[in-house]
Amino acid sequence: MRLGWLVGLFIVAVPVLAAEDFYQEEIRKRISPIGNVRVQEAPAEARKAVEELQPEAQPVAEKAPGAEIYNTYCSVCHQAGVAGAPKFRAAEDWKARLSEKGISGLVTTAIKGINAMPPKGTCTKCTEEEIKQAVEYMVPQA
Repeated sequence: MRLGWLVGLFIVAVPVLAAEDFYQEEIRKRISPIGNVRVQEAPAEARKAVEELQPEAQPVAEKAPGAEIYNTYCSVCHQAGVAGAPKFRAAEDWKARLSEKGISGLVTTAIKGINAMPPKGTCTKCTEEEIKQAVEYMVPQA
């Protein structure tokens, strides 16, 4: 009797396992790539044509000192004049401040903070020199 159950179990298990392999193979076929890409060096004529079409590399313009600090930390408020912040290079906003404090006074104010502006304008890792460069970048250029 036990032998009969064992044979019956074997007869049922083999087709189930075979079907599982069949389904796995079907899935592999469905998700396999459609084609293969052959990568080789382009012919000389093609390389020459591509080189002719590509523009010559333009030298990267050097950013003004303070531009990166301004764009990262200061522009959020100073671009739109949020909470009374003087707008970027707007002469009418900076005139009174420059005549009253000068650049060194503005740098000191930027480092210590004023009104809604936090110390160093949220750039806690900036050095005093970087803050000075950012202030000089923001004020109207003569």
